[in-house]
Amino acid sequence: MIDFGKIFRTAFMYPLRKDVFLLLFGVQLAFVLLFSYANEHVNVLVTWTKTMPLALLLSILLLLVVYSLVVLFLMAMYFDNAARFYKGKRKHILESIGVAKKRFIPLMLVNVVVWLVIIACVFVGVVPLTLVISLGMLQNAIFAIILFFIGIVVGAITIFSMSLAPASCVIDSLGVFDSIKRSWKIVMEKNKLNTLVFFLVVFLVVLVVGGVPTKVLELIFMDAPVFSVQGIASLFIGQIINVYLLLFLYSSIVNYYLGVRKIKA
Repeated sequence: MIDFGKIFRTAFMYPLRKDVFLLLFGVQLAFVLLFSYANEHVNVLVTWTKTMPLALLLSILLLLVVYSLVVLFLMAMYFDNAARFYKGKRKHILESIGVAKKRFIPLMLVNVVVWLVIIACVFVGVVPLTLVISLGMLQNAIFAIILFFIGIVVGAITIFSMSLAPASCVIDSLGVFDSIKRSWKIVMEKNKLNTLVFFLVVFLVVLVVGGVPTKVLELIFMDAPVFSVQGIASLFIGQIINVYLLLFLYSSIVNYYLGVRKIKA
Protein backbone atom coordinates (compact mmCIF):
# COMPACT_ATOMS: atom_id res chain seq x y z
CA MET A 1 0.00 0.00 0.00
CA ILE A 2 1.25 3.47 -0.88
CA ASP A 3 2.20 5.55 2.17
CA PHE A 4 0.67 8.90 1.22
CA GLY A 5 1.35 10.17 4.73
CA LYS A 6 5.11 9.77 4.33
CA ILE A 7 5.03 11.05 0.76
CA PHE A 8 3.43 14.38 1.67
CA ARG A 9 5.00 14.73 5.12
CA THR A 10 8.46 14.48 3.57
CA ALA A 11 7.46 16.76 0.69
CA PHE A 12 6.36 19.49 3.13
CA MET A 13 9.62 19.17 5.09
CA TYR A 14 12.05 19.01 2.15
CA PRO A 15 11.84 22.72 1.11
CA LEU A 16 12.63 23.77 4.71
CA ARG A 17 16.25 22.63 4.36
CA LYS A 18 18.40 25.75 4.13
CA ASP A 19 20.77 24.59 1.38
CA VAL A 20 17.90 23.21 -0.69
CA PHE A 21 15.79 26.37 -0.45
CA LEU A 22 18.49 29.04 -0.84
CA LEU A 23 19.97 27.63 -4.06
CA LEU A 24 16.68 27.64 -5.94
CA PHE A 25 15.57 30.92 -4.35
CA GLY A 26 18.77 32.68 -5.45
CA VAL A 27 18.54 31.40 -9.01
CA GLN A 28 14.82 32.15 -9.37
CA LEU A 29 15.17 35.63 -7.87
CA ALA A 30 18.07 36.48 -10.19
CA PHE A 31 16.11 35.46 -13.30
CA VAL A 32 12.91 37.18 -12.13
CA LEU A 33 14.84 40.44 -11.65
CA LEU A 34 16.45 40.03 -15.08
CA PHE A 35 13.09 39.41 -16.75
CA SER A 36 11.47 42.32 -14.87
CA TYR A 37 14.31 44.66 -15.86
CA ALA A 38 14.12 43.52 -19.49
CA ASN A 39 10.32 43.85 -19.55
CA GLU A 40 10.41 47.45 -18.29
CA HIS A 41 13.01 48.51 -20.85
CA VAL A 42 11.24 46.71 -23.69
CA ASN A 43 7.96 48.46 -22.82
CA VAL A 44 9.69 51.85 -22.80
CA LEU A 45 11.50 51.16 -26.08
CA VAL A 46 8.39 49.89 -27.86
CA THR A 47 6.35 52.86 -26.59
CA TRP A 48 8.87 55.32 -28.00
CA THR A 49 9.94 53.59 -31.23
CA LYS A 50 6.83 51.44 -31.96
CA THR A 51 9.22 48.62 -32.92
CA MET A 52 11.40 46.03 -31.19
CA PRO A 53 14.99 45.72 -32.48
CA LEU A 54 15.88 42.21 -33.66
CA ALA A 55 18.95 42.12 -31.42
CA LEU A 56 16.81 42.83 -28.37
CA LEU A 57 14.28 40.16 -29.34
CA LEU A 58 17.06 37.60 -29.82
CA SER A 59 18.57 38.56 -26.45
CA ILE A 60 15.23 37.93 -24.70
CA LEU A 61 14.84 34.57 -26.49
CA LEU A 62 18.38 33.62 -25.49
CA LEU A 63 17.61 34.52 -21.88
CA LEU A 64 14.50 32.29 -22.00
CA VAL A 65 16.55 29.39 -23.40
CA VAL A 66 19.23 29.81 -20.72
CA TYR A 67 16.57 29.96 -18.01
CA SER A 68 14.91 26.77 -19.31
CA LEU A 69 18.22 24.90 -19.36
CA VAL A 70 19.12 26.07 -15.86
CA VAL A 71 15.69 24.98 -14.58
CA LEU A 72 16.15 21.52 -16.12
CA PHE A 73 19.62 21.13 -14.60
CA LEU A 74 18.30 22.15 -11.19
CA MET A 75 15.35 19.76 -11.60
CA ALA A 76 17.81 16.89 -12.07
CA MET A 77 19.70 17.98 -8.95
CA TYR A 78 16.57 18.27 -6.85
CA PHE A 79 15.08 15.00 -8.04
CA ASP A 80 18.24 13.16 -6.99
CA ASN A 81 18.54 15.05 -3.70
CA ALA A 82 14.83 14.68 -2.83
CA ALA A 83 15.03 10.93 -3.47
CA ARG A 84 17.90 10.66 -1.01
CA PHE A 85 15.98 12.74 1.54
CA TYR A 86 12.94 10.47 1.21
CA LYS A 87 15.20 7.52 2.05
CA GLY A 88 16.55 9.31 5.13
CA LYS A 89 19.88 10.39 3.59
CA ARG A 90 20.41 14.11 4.23
CA LYS A 91 22.90 15.07 1.51
CA HIS A 92 23.83 18.66 0.66
CA ILE A 93 22.14 19.79 -2.54
CA LEU A 94 25.50 20.47 -4.23
CA GLU A 95 26.37 16.77 -3.88
CA SER A 96 23.75 16.10 -6.58
CA ILE A 97 25.60 18.10 -9.24
CA GLY A 98 27.34 14.95 -10.48
CA VAL A 99 24.03 13.16 -11.06
CA ALA A 100 22.58 16.24 -12.74
CA LYS A 101 25.51 16.36 -15.19
CA LYS A 102 24.88 12.74 -16.20
CA ARG A 103 21.08 12.96 -16.42
CA PHE A 104 20.67 16.48 -17.83
CA ILE A 105 20.57 15.51 -21.54
CA PRO A 106 18.20 12.51 -21.07
CA LEU A 107 15.94 14.63 -18.84
CA MET A 108 15.89 17.40 -21.42
CA LEU A 109 14.97 14.91 -24.17
CA VAL A 110 12.19 13.41 -22.03
CA ASN A 111 10.72 16.88 -21.59
CA VAL A 112 11.09 17.61 -25.32
CA VAL A 113 9.22 14.41 -26.25
CA VAL A 114 6.43 15.11 -23.76
CA TRP A 115 6.04 18.70 -24.97
CA LEU A 116 6.07 17.67 -28.63
CA VAL A 117 3.19 15.26 -27.97
CA ILE A 118 1.28 17.95 -26.05
CA ILE A 119 1.86 20.53 -28.82
CA ALA A 120 0.66 18.01 -31.40
CA CYS A 121 -2.51 17.42 -29.38
CA VAL A 122 -3.10 21.17 -29.07
CA PHE A 123 -2.51 21.59 -32.81
CA VAL A 124 -4.98 18.83 -33.68
CA GLY A 125 -7.57 20.19 -31.24
CA VAL A 126 -7.27 23.97 -31.53
CA VAL A 127 -6.22 24.76 -35.12
CA PRO A 128 -9.24 23.20 -36.93
CA LEU A 129 -11.67 24.85 -34.50
CA THR A 130 -9.90 28.21 -34.89
CA LEU A 131 -10.06 27.97 -38.68
CA VAL A 132 -13.74 27.06 -38.59
CA ILE A 133 -14.56 30.05 -36.38
CA SER A 134 -12.33 32.57 -38.16
CA LEU A 135 -13.29 31.53 -41.71
CA GLY A 136 -16.95 30.93 -40.96
CA MET A 137 -16.82 27.32 -42.16
CA LEU A 138 -19.82 26.32 -40.06
CA GLN A 139 -20.48 23.20 -42.14
CA ASN A 140 -17.31 21.70 -40.62
CA ALA A 141 -18.06 22.83 -37.06
CA ILE A 142 -19.05 19.39 -35.72
CA PHE A 143 -15.87 17.78 -37.09
CA ALA A 144 -13.73 20.57 -35.63
CA ILE A 145 -15.42 20.29 -32.21
CA ILE A 146 -14.84 16.52 -32.20
CA LEU A 147 -11.14 17.07 -33.00
CA PHE A 148 -10.99 19.71 -30.27
CA PHE A 149 -12.22 17.30 -27.59
CA ILE A 150 -10.02 14.50 -28.93
CA GLY A 151 -7.00 16.81 -28.62
CA ILE A 152 -7.92 17.74 -25.05
CA VAL A 153 -8.49 14.13 -23.99
CA VAL A 154 -5.31 12.81 -25.63
CA GLY A 155 -3.29 15.73 -24.23
CA ALA A 156 -4.61 15.13 -20.72
CA ILE A 157 -3.88 11.39 -20.93
CA THR A 158 -0.38 12.18 -22.22
CA ILE A 159 0.42 14.51 -19.33
CA PHE A 160 -1.08 12.07 -16.84
CA SER A 161 0.66 8.97 -18.18
CA MET A 162 4.08 10.61 -18.62
CA SER A 163 4.02 12.51 -15.33
CA LEU A 164 6.58 10.20 -13.69
CA ALA A 165 8.95 10.00 -16.68
CA PRO A 166 11.31 12.78 -15.45
CA ALA A 167 11.61 11.16 -12.02
CA SER A 168 12.20 7.76 -13.61
CA CYS A 169 14.85 9.24 -15.90
CA VAL A 170 16.85 10.80 -13.04
CA ILE A 171 16.36 8.30 -10.23
CA ASP A 172 16.65 5.07 -12.22
CA SER A 173 19.05 6.43 -14.88
CA LEU A 174 16.77 5.25 -17.69
CA GLY A 175 16.86 6.40 -21.30
CA VAL A 176 14.27 8.68 -22.83
CA PHE A 177 11.77 6.12 -24.11
CA ASP A 178 12.40 3.67 -21.26
CA SER A 179 11.51 6.46 -18.81
CA ILE A 180 8.28 7.17 -20.68
CA LYS A 181 7.44 3.46 -20.87
CA ARG A 182 8.01 2.98 -17.14
CA SER A 183 5.88 6.01 -16.32
CA TRP A 184 3.09 4.68 -18.54
CA LYS A 185 3.31 1.21 -16.97
CA ILE A 186 3.27 2.53 -13.40
CA VAL A 187 0.49 5.08 -13.94
CA MET A 188 -1.82 3.53 -16.52
CA GLU A 189 -1.47 -0.19 -15.76
CA LYS A 190 -1.25 -0.20 -11.97
CA ASN A 191 -1.97 3.15 -10.31
CA LYS A 192 -4.48 5.23 -12.26
CA LEU A 193 -6.63 6.00 -9.20
CA ASN A 194 -3.66 6.46 -6.86
CA THR A 195 -2.01 8.86 -9.30
CA LEU A 196 -5.23 10.81 -9.77
CA VAL A 197 -5.64 11.17 -5.99
CA PHE A 198 -1.97 12.16 -5.66
CA PHE A 199 -2.17 14.96 -8.22
CA LEU A 200 -5.49 16.14 -6.83
CA VAL A 201 -3.90 16.56 -3.39
CA VAL A 202 -0.88 18.33 -4.93
CA PHE A 203 -3.23 20.67 -6.81
CA LEU A 204 -5.16 21.51 -3.64
CA VAL A 205 -1.93 22.20 -1.71
CA VAL A 206 -0.66 24.51 -4.47
CA LEU A 207 -4.04 26.23 -4.66
CA VAL A 208 -4.24 26.87 -0.90
CA VAL A 209 -0.56 27.57 -0.11
CA GLY A 210 0.10 29.50 -3.31
CA GLY A 211 -3.21 30.94 -4.44
CA VAL A 212 -4.41 32.62 -1.24
CA PRO A 213 -1.11 34.39 -0.31
CA THR A 214 -0.61 35.47 -3.93
CA LYS A 215 -4.06 37.12 -4.04
CA VAL A 216 -3.33 38.88 -0.75
CA LEU A 217 -0.02 40.20 -2.17
CA GLU A 218 -1.79 41.44 -5.28
CA LEU A 219 -4.28 43.38 -3.16
CA ILE A 220 -1.59 44.90 -0.94
CA PHE A 221 0.93 45.80 -3.67
CA MET A 222 -1.50 46.17 -6.58
CA ASP A 223 -0.03 49.24 -8.33
CA ALA A 224 3.51 49.21 -6.95
CA PRO A 225 6.30 49.63 -9.58
CA VAL A 226 8.53 46.56 -9.86
CA PHE A 227 11.70 48.29 -8.63
CA SER A 228 10.08 50.32 -5.83
CA VAL A 229 10.42 49.22 -2.20
CA GLN A 230 6.88 47.82 -2.25
CA GLY A 231 7.45 46.12 -5.59
CA ILE A 232 10.66 44.44 -4.47
CA ALA A 233 9.00 43.37 -1.19
CA SER A 234 6.12 41.83 -3.15
CA LEU A 235 8.54 40.10 -5.53
CA PHE A 236 10.65 38.80 -2.65
CA ILE A 237 7.69 37.36 -0.73
CA GLY A 238 6.17 35.97 -3.92
CA GLN A 239 9.40 34.16 -4.74
CA ILE A 240 9.56 32.61 -1.26
CA ILE A 241 6.08 31.15 -1.85
CA ASN A 242 6.86 30.05 -5.41
CA VAL A 243 10.15 28.39 -4.50
CA TYR A 244 8.59 26.53 -1.58
CA LEU A 245 5.79 25.24 -3.82
CA LEU A 246 8.17 24.23 -6.62
CA LEU A 247 10.35 22.28 -4.18
CA PHE A 248 7.24 20.72 -2.68
CA LEU A 249 6.17 19.68 -6.19
CA TYR A 250 9.59 18.20 -7.02
CA SER A 251 9.75 16.33 -3.74
CA SER A 252 6.18 15.02 -3.84
CA ILE A 253 6.61 13.66 -7.40
CA VAL A 254 9.88 11.96 -6.44
CA ASN A 255 8.36 10.59 -3.23
CA TYR A 256 5.32 9.26 -5.06
CA TYR A 257 7.49 7.62 -7.69
CA LEU A 258 9.60 5.91 -5.01
CA GLY A 259 6.44 4.95 -3.15
CA VAL A 260 4.86 3.20 -6.10
CA ARG A 261 8.08 1.63 -7.32
CA LYS A 262 9.42 0.43 -3.97
CA ILE A 263 12.99 0.96 -5.15
CA LYS A 264 16.07 2.48 -3.64
CA ALA A 265 17.17 5.98 -4.62
